[in-house]
Amino acid sequence: MGSVSIRLANLNSCAKVIANEVDKEKLSFLLENAKIYEIDSFLELSNQNFLKIERKNIDVVFVNPPSFDWSIQKHNLDAIIGKAMTLAPNLLMLLPP
Repeated sequence: MGSVSIRLANLNSCAKVIANEVDKEKLSFLLENAKIYEIDSFLELSNQNFLKIERKNIDVVFVNPPSFDWSIQKHNLDAIIGKAMTLAPNLLMLLPP
């Protein structure tokens, strides 16, 4: 999540990148790296369950779910996709092999 958020924030076409991560330590690392790359003013950090996010005016949602057993977690993937599509008209998802 961190490297992609930093890369997106570096693009001139992104006014703001909202980075959501449930792991507070990962968010801390992201903030440190964003300051190094001087893009912290383009980032908004969020620490909550993705399925509970309530936001408006989002252009693209990038989702990088953790690796999981597809046979057990397919319903979670369906919920993630469904939620993403309520937040933005465009979805980019990085899935494990």
